[in-house]
Order: sequence, then C-alpha cells, then structure tokens
Amino acid sequence: MASNQNPAGPPSRGVYFRRRLIVGLGLLVVVLVIVLIVVRPGSSTPTTDSTAPATTTTAAPQTSTTAPPAADGACAPGDITVTAITDAATYAEGANPLLSLSVVNNGEVPCEMSVGSDVQEYRITSGEDLIWSSKDCQTDPVS
Repeated sequence: MASNQNPAGPPSRGVYFRRRLIVGLGLLVVVLVIVLIVVRPGSSTPTTDSTAPATTTTAAPQTSTTAPPAADGACAPGDITVTAITDAATYAEGANPLLSLSVVNNGEVPCEMSVGSDVQEYRITSGEDLIWSSKDCQTDPVS
C-alpha cells in the first residue's frame, strides 16, 4: 500500500534560498511601485514647449517730446509713456500671466487723459500675428 508522506527532516538549503528569493523580489516590486506612485515620472509639466516657445511681448515706451498742453488740459500724446509690465519673462504652458500697464506723464505740466479699461488694449503679438488682446475677454469696461 503506497501512501504520500512528507519527507522526513528539514527542507534543503535550496528550498530556503528559493523562498527567500521570491519574498525578496516581491518586496522589491512593492517598494518600486510605491516609489513610482510618489515620483510619478512623466507627469511633470515642461517649462517650455518645444513647438511654440513661450515669449513675452512688452510695449515699447513712446518717446517723449515736450509739446504745449492743450487748452482743455488734455495730455499731448508725445508727453505720455506707456509701458507694458509682466510678472515673468517667460511662462510655462498653462500658466496665467499677470499683465499690467504703466502710464507716465513726462510733460512739464499736469494734464488729463482717459486711461480707463474702455480705451486700453493690451495686445500680445508674434510678428504681425495677433496672439491675444485684452478686448477679447473684457466685460464691463470702465472709463
């Protein structure tokens, strides 16, 4: 009568080695998965887009030529310098830039000029192509 019996005595060194190898490889896989979850390779946002580099366009200040003020107290266009101001030189894809304008009277006498959002337009261009205009998304302009 034949019966299946377990071998008598402790397992051989090869059995211990294979068991430890399997447990070690399992732990290595678990650690690797945890590291990949934390690091998330390939999910970082690139700082520049290789197909369309981010650029910032600033308005060239107008030159100041002192002209006599108008009789109604309005500023002469040559006395006013308008400068575009941005919060960074370049922007990553998806970043929202902060755009501002600086208007300075370079004339010798105080004068008045309408500089409200109803007459302002901040334009970003690439050569002759208009990329964006503040008039595109403006609501309720104020004088």
